[in-house]
Amino acid sequence: MAYLNTSDFGPVAPKWFGSYEAEIQDFVCEFCKRGYETIVNIGSAEGYYAVGFARANAASCIFAFDIDPFARRALAELAQLNGVVDRIEIRNICTWNVLNDLRSGKQLLFIDIEGAELDLLNPDECDALRRSDILVEAHQSGDMGNEIEETICSRFAASHDIQRRQRTDRSEWIATNRHVWDKRLSEEEVVRATNEFRTGNQVWLWLKSKER
Repeated sequence: MAYLNTSDFGPVAPKWFGSYEAEIQDFVCEFCKRGYETIVNIGSAEGYYAVGFARANAASCIFAFDIDPFARRALAELAQLNGVVDRIEIRNICTWNVLNDLRSGKQLLFIDIEGAELDLLNPDECDALRRSDILVEAHQSGDMGNEIEETICSRFAASHDIQRRQRTDRSEWIATNRHVWDKRLSEEEVVRATNEFRTGNQVWLWLKSKER
């Protein structure tokens, strides 16, 4: 994937390297093979995942939502850079009504919305959530502890099989991908370049619908 010189959120170097969110890369590879009808990327930023899924033909329809106009503009630029403009529909706010309208037979929600996931992921308010596969980044905060993760797991325990991934350092990625950087950068430079500057107990939740 051709990429921009800057990132809308967070450092751009991990995205250049391919080490970005290494904790969930096996899930992402699986998503590209599952044949989804629709992928809904909520909190798409400049489009690392939305454009990546479009390039991989991971779904027939890809929707990218972000409330930041600068992020949407960068996403449009990245889509143009990679020749997938016609495969991604860029939108602003994603609501329960929008999800109910978009729902399809085989749908993935890929969510990173900086703490608002607890408000959005309420299956009692949005029936489409029960039938969708969901990958969500759970933003734990110091004052709430694991409340966001625990609440989401409780809400979806009956309808989804749930797996959890926790933040790791990049030592394993650096070791197994030495061919990417060896003789071009020092290990110290790679350690700095792959640092995503995450703090606390960062967690991703993979919720796979039991209906399929």
